[in-house]
Amino acid sequence: MIQKIGTLIWKNLIENNQVQKELCRGLCSQSELSKILMGNKVPDYFLLERLLNRVGKTNKYFEYIVSQKEYELLELRYQIQKMVRKKDWQAVNECFLKYQESCKPTPLHKQYILYIKSILQIEQGMIKEGIHSLEESIACTVQMDLQESIDHNIMLGGEEIKLLLLFYRLNYKYGKEEREQTQLLIEGLKNYTGHKQNDMSIKGDIYPKLCEVLAEVYVTQERYEEMLSFCKKAKTYMERNMRLVGMKAVLFWMIYTYERLGREEEELLLLKNQYKYLTKVYEAYEVYEDSFYFIESDLQEFSLDWEIVKGMRKTYALSQGELASYTYRQESISRIETKKRKVNHKKFQELTKEVGVIHEFYQNPLLDEDFQLLELKHEIEFQVMKKRLDRARELLEQLKKFPIKQTNYNQQYFQLTETLIQFLGEELSPEETLIELRKVLYLTKKRGENPFLYHLAKQEGIILNNIAICYRKMGELEKAIQIWRELLKYYKSGGVNWVFYNSNVGVILYNLALVLEEKGEYEEAYGMCQKGIDVDKNSYRGDMLGIFLCEKADILMKKGEKEKARNYYRCSFWVFLVVGNSTLGNMVQEAYKAYYHCSIYEDS
Repeated sequence: MIQKIGTLIWKNLIENNQVQKELCRGLCSQSELSKILMGNKVPDYFLLERLLNRVGKTNKYFEYIVSQKEYELLELRYQIQKMVRKKDWQAVNECFLKYQESCKPTPLHKQYILYIKSILQIEQGMIKEGIHSLEESIACTVQMDLQESIDHNIMLGGEEIKLLLLFYRLNYKYGKEEREQTQLLIEGLKNYTGHKQNDMSIKGDIYPKLCEVLAEVYVTQERYEEMLSFCKKAKTYMERNMRLVGMKAVLFWMIYTYERLGREEEELLLLKNQYKYLTKVYEAYEVYEDSFYFIESDLQEFSLDWEIVKGMRKTYALSQGELASYTYRQESISRIETKKRKVNHKKFQELTKEVGVIHEFYQNPLLDEDFQLLELKHEIEFQVMKKRLDRARELLEQLKKFPIKQTNYNQQYFQLTETLIQFLGEELSPEETLIELRKVLYLTKKRGENPFLYHLAKQEGIILNNIAICYRKMGELEKAIQIWRELLKYYKSGGVNWVFYNSNVGVILYNLALVLEEKGEYEEAYGMCQKGIDVDKNSYRGDMLGIFLCEKADILMKKGEKEKARNYYRCSFWVFLVVGNSTLGNMVQEAYKAYYHCSIYEDS
């Protein structure tokens, strides 16, 4: 196996002096965990996510290849969460029944079923029963007395922490006699999260919920300074992840505490405007508030095992029999392609190796066995996105010093990142960048083949998107449009809801809107923006919302609808400020001054 997910987890356990017994407690047997750590067994998505979370690591570093069965459960979870947002309880119940019929009776699925049961009971006014179901849900994987403070030797994942938060909040609200004890438990969970969860994205997910629970305690006790301090932490973590979901609640409590403390009028006014325009955006686009019920993190990117096998066969013009001759029987290939059989991991690797294309079930562009590398890579991407190119280059040089495995995927990552830094820094012309990007693509795709006929890894999608950007910069708009339309067609034609490809699809829709605007095709460009907003809000992220709102404003200005554009510019500006993107916020501010002869601050 090229990249052992078990090795990543094992190294993290050793580095943090953690023990296998605590990692697997309530999830799987120690013997099963040993097989995973040794690379002899591949865990399903649900178990892997919890194992990673328990060692304090996000699962966002990986692209996932899942079976049809796993995906169907993930899709049902997505639909349940979507319907809970809309408070469509009949639809929630229908999806919930399907989920119960489809899943295996593992501790993680039992936990999820009891958790949804709890939500339905609470919504029906059965509070006592709902709290009891929630307690049973927690007990599926967390073996501790819920009335005692958390032992820091216990290992909890993000979902388990959020279940405990929900349990404590309900007990605080309805268990009047136990309030003092519940307060201590909430404080203990806050301290546990602060010490045990070091990943910024996990904290950005948990802290908004902690903020709401602590507000009910701290405000009652007039502990405004502590409340404000924690709100600022939560906002910082959310800004770092450009996360809007949950931000309104954090802003509300920041405003509340500022008012109670009676100081910093300028800062208070800024927060009130952020809250005001975020509310307007949410109302205009039916962005449903983050329900405190939710325990799941942002959606991940998935590919289906059967689609990759089928695509591999078609790309190389092989019959089922010819492909089967490598590792499988023909009957097995047929069953895989018709979604009746899960792909065996070992045979899948043998198959991809035979045709010269390497894929891992849990893959990342740096095929290595060290979380430090993945975190450094993530930081480089963040700095490139923020256009802090000197810092990105410095971090990339640090990364090169690690003894990283020499694979095509690793080589592709380094060459792509260096090329993008040079392109963004205007050290390479679009023509030169195009030549380099084609070389980079050919490290994993055969020269001359249609890249859209076969599975696209996330990195390959990024390369193709940037090739299209080069064509646009060179004035070859039709070539750029063709690539972006092909990419959208690729994501839409697969068996996965394209909301699971939210980051890639969002960027493609935005680029298409830009080039269509340049061509004067305003209606279609405007429609692309709306599609982008829909993808963004349905993925629960919101990090591209400001970009699409700004592009809508630009299109309206081109159409001569100056007053209609005004509100989109204002909303876009305040969204950028909410997520801490001052660079884009300043660009909107400058455009606004030029168009309306006043600052957005004055006009808000």
